[in-house]
Amino acid sequence: MDHRGKEWEGRTVYVSLVPDADGRHWRADQVSISRPQSGRYLRGRIAASGRLEFGIEAYYVQEGKGRAYEEAIRTKRLSAEVALTSDGTAALRALRIE
Repeated sequence: MDHRGKEWEGRTVYVSLVPDADGRHWRADQVSISRPQSGRYLRGRIAASGRLEFGIEAYYVQEGKGRAYEEAIRTKRLSAEVALTSDGTAALRALRIE
């Protein structure tokens, strides 16, 4: 789906989630403008930039801890704990360095 055009701005999107191979994490599978009939999914919207937003893009960390999180992102050791409602609304509960 090409969501960069102005006509897509503000539109609701759904991202289906599937279990990751490790059995602990979930990852994005497919993006659609139609709500999935079953399974877990995130509900978001298309921002003016064409970026998908889910309301979990910002998280404030304790002063002095930012560099540890930045390093965890670079080394792919950062996970997000996200709570989901039945309609796909997400709430970021915590960031975890693994």
